[in-house]
Amino acid sequence: MRWNAELKAVYAHYSKSESADFTRILGEGESSRNDHESFTMCVGQFWRFARDCFLAHATFPLAAIDRCLLGVAVASDRAVSRAEPMGTEGAVEAGPQATPGCTNGGVDDIHCSQRGILFREFIEGLVRISYAHYVEAGLAENTNAIRTPPLSALLSKLMHQKVQKFAGGLPPRQTLEAGDPLRAIVDGDGDVRSTLKEFGAGLRRAYETVATCRGGGHTSDCSATMRDFLRLFCERGVLGSDSTVSLNNAMRALAHTFKFPENEMTDVLSVECIFPEFVDVVVRMAELIRAGGTAGCQLDMCVRDIAERVCR
Repeated sequence: MRWNAELKAVYAHYSKSESADFTRILGEGESSRNDHESFTMCVGQFWRFARDCFLAHATFPLAAIDRCLLGVAVASDRAVSRAEPMGTEGAVEAGPQATPGCTNGGVDDIHCSQRGILFREFIEGLVRISYAHYVEAGLAENTNAIRTPPLSALLSKLMHQKVQKFAGGLPPRQTLEAGDPLRAIVDGDGDVRSTLKEFGAGLRRAYETVATCRGGGHTSDCSATMRDFLRLFCERGVLGSDSTVSLNNAMRALAHTFKFPENEMTDVLSVECIFPEFVDVVVRMAELIRAGGTAGCQLDMCVRDIAERVCR
């Protein structure tokens, strides 16, 4: 395949990188993998790749990317089932194999950052994403479109326009770049990590009060919008007259979370968001409060204050 060497380099680069979210430290999933020692990419690392290459945007957020990756996992499981010996007639078809630390309410959470992605699944995921970017988006704009380009052409277009220009692991960006500075602070601050763990279940419940869930069976697929997040923060006193964080500063933090330029901040409000992004926003709001000079507020105490308000 034409792009095999480049894709292997990108896959290897990001499978050694930090994950693009904070939920790795919330529960039992924390010890299930070490980002810097594993040779298998996880979904959280794919999110970082997607953000670096601007594959995720307002109309195609991480939630949509996760659904593409779920499609890959389901297709792979079906192929394995068809290859199994006969004699299983009448058996109920299983969903994708659950990942330790990725269950929510007894079903597999498709938006879990710890789920592993094999190299062949990485490639198929990019093919599906290229189809969504260039065909589904085109059909939405032009319902008279007739012919669909070959999938190989769509992948090549994605490689030329996105991956080659922005992905780590390719010349001239061979070196592993420093990740999110805030993530580095959180990873190195035991008090922040303990606070996030303490409130992990409560944050999940708060998120679920504003989230819409779809699907069913073996998988859980829940998401909310940034407008829902801001409304929740206002209702719980994180934003408003009693807060040191203005709505404009909060929106800048949200734009940073999604790598939106400031002139597109209004787009942030309608973006579909998943639980890891909710936790990301909580931490960034705490950093805003700390940076604002609130007396005696260390980052862990700022996180605790927001979590207590949100979880009550």
